[in-house]
Amino acid sequence: MTVQRPKRGDAMSFMQPQIVYRAFQIIENTNDGTIVTPNDCTEYPGADEAAKAYDVKFSDVSIVFKWGARLSAGGFLDSTEWIIFDTAKEAAEHLLEEFEDSLDDDEIQSLKGVTR
Repeated sequence: MTVQRPKRGDAMSFMQPQIVYRAFQIIENTNDGTIVTPNDCTEYPGADEAAKAYDVKFSDVSIVFKWGARLSAGGFLDSTEWIIFDTAKEAAEHLLEEFEDSLDDDEIQSLKGVTR
């Protein structure tokens, strides 16, 4: 039996890097740890609603505007967890550090352009 290593971009080629600046909810939950989720006005428009949804105190929820980074398969539910950063450069550096072997050359060059 021959085992082949996937070539660059093959392992998760359906996943695309995403970097966005938007509102994120940070929920401190003793059961699940810290949860970071986009603050979608259609789902949980404010900290009060998020606190109820996650069964935590209002003071355990904060809404911040930051740069979020993840890999996502457009049109599907597949994605990595959001990680948030103060700058787009930090977000791009994170994606390159964590997922460079899974990205194709165009995606790598695009992210490297953000880090300059």
